[in-house]
Amino acid sequence: MRGRIQSHYVCGGYVASGRGVCEGFRVATAFLDGTVINGIQKRIDLVLNPEELRRRLSGMLSQESAPADAVPQIQTRLVETRRGSTAWWRR
Repeated sequence: MRGRIQSHYVCGGYVASGRGVCEGFRVATAFLDGTVINGIQKRIDLVLNPEELRRRLSGMLSQESAPADAVPQIQTRLVETRRGSTAWWRR
């Protein structure tokens, strides 16, 4: 994967204190994120009826009036969160 930076989840003890605490086992974020999302999706599919959920959420959302600038604020927070969640492993 030339020109592409791979990121990994690693033990917090390894990051903080080195090999004396942990051997530094790591898991690729793309693999783990995908696996977790797939597991959540399977659980949702088993437990929830998508049509009922859609009906309930539509009702809730129609009752709330979101500020006009809500989407840009949410997008800004998402970018900040992504930067923060990946910055720790680059140290």
